[in-house]
Amino acid sequence: MTKLVKPQRLAAWALVLNCAALAGCGQYPVTDGFHTLLPQRQDRLAVWSSHPIAAATAATWLQKLGVTIIERARLQQLLTEQRVALTNTADDDAQMLRLAATLGLSHLVYVDVSRVEVGMVHPPFNPPLTTYMAGVAIRGVQVKTGEVVWSGSARYRGPVSERDDYLVRLTCQALATAWGLRPPGEHPIASQAMCSLGDREEGGASVGPFVTDSVLNPQQ
Repeated sequence: MTKLVKPQRLAAWALVLNCAALAGCGQYPVTDGFHTLLPQRQDRLAVWSSHPIAAATAATWLQKLGVTIIERARLQQLLTEQRVALTNTADDDAQMLRLAATLGLSHLVYVDVSRVEVGMVHPPFNPPLTTYMAGVAIRGVQVKTGEVVWSGSARYRGPVSERDDYLVRLTCQALATAWGLRPPGEHPIASQAMCSLGDREEGGASVGPFVTDSVLNPQQ
């Protein structure tokens, strides 16, 4: 005799299968990064990105560590006043560095987001969720030299969805790796802890290992 499966059990299995499809349910980011020179507390920086969530996350993270962030709108205003048109070529970097020097900035922070749609997750989600392979790459460029003096990246091995808040998590993890506040690689290090590093810092920007036992927990 065929057994009937209760709707609750079907829903539970659907959730398990969808969580397996969305590796963001339990995966940890893979990160890499380095630094040769980090901003000091009195330095003025600007964050430039085509993605507002990643840009806002990076700006907040840096402000928590004590540096001053100049609003993107100020850079945009200068671009308009000087009739500078960005062309998505290597020439853009030179234009941006010139504007940054005009504003007295020490560093420009570029935040690049890669996101490739890979599928959809259906019930129990309504409407269905789009899934992505995603990564964030961040570089800090010293304005007076044009050199990349710190850089960090973070990505998930499996697909994620908008429900995972993945851009915020990846941005914090990439920054923490670039600044030496967590080791590179894939580790069970909480993204929430990486996003709140500045909440526990005293005296502004700091350098050096920061990962403690309290950071190693089962949250991504």
